[in-house]
Amino acid sequence: MEFSILSIGRWKASPEKSLFESYSRRMPWQIQLLELDSRERDDVEKQKQEEAQRLRDACKQLGVRKIVVLDERGRDWTSRELAVNIRRWQDEQAIRKVAVIIGGHAGVDAQLRSEADVCLSLGKMTWPHLLVRALVAEQLYRSYCILNNHPYHRD
Repeated sequence: MEFSILSIGRWKASPEKSLFESYSRRMPWQIQLLELDSRERDDVEKQKQEEAQRLRDACKQLGVRKIVVLDERGRDWTSRELAVNIRRWQDEQAIRKVAVIIGGHAGVDAQLRSEADVCLSLGKMTWPHLLVRALVAEQLYRSYCILNNHPYHRD
């Protein structure tokens, strides 16, 4: 499996980046982070639409076959449910390239949310965008461990 985490905004050296890299290194699945610059606009809806188009373009360029958008209105899956769905995408749908989209500070455009294959929530709390990257990498690693009966995940 190949996972592309597409995120609006860039980060520098930080504990969050180190955590992301730590989980990425542990993974046999390929994880890449693609950061897209944010162009602040007075019109927030216009900004979200522009970001959404850049995210769509990146997905097309990467050859992504499954798009997962993170949004507070999304489904609230457990780690095990995520793992089961990844297995289903891989085995039943022969999907090899998945994009996980993290929107900018203004959120994700409603049209992009509706176009996504899956809209997921990381819970009702708001998380810093830089930390979300590390959370996604950890959940992908956890999914791999669940699917391979590795003791990292305990029920």
